[in-house]
Amino acid sequence: YEGEMRSAEEMVRRGRSQEMCNAFTFTFIRNPWDRVRSAYTGKIKTGKISVNNRTNMTFTEFVRFIGTQDPKEMNYHWRPVSEVCFT
Repeated sequence: YEGEMRSAEEMVRRGRSQEMCNAFTFTFIRNPWDRVRSAYTGKIKTGKISVNNRTNMTFTEFVRFIGTQDPKEMNYHWRPVSEVCFT
């Protein structure tokens, strides 16, 4: 499979994003609030990821913090899917 594209990210790197725009694509997405809750309980509350140099943060503080972030700079676990998709 030499030369075959393995991912959408690779196509973008090689300047072939227009091909993806012409293709039929779909995705399944989780409820955004479920993603935020999951990110908090699985990453923030457990201390696996520190936010704003803090290891202990309430859920309310976490939601307020991510509300102030630029989506392009957000951690992948709570970044809006619209910022992740290429097409």
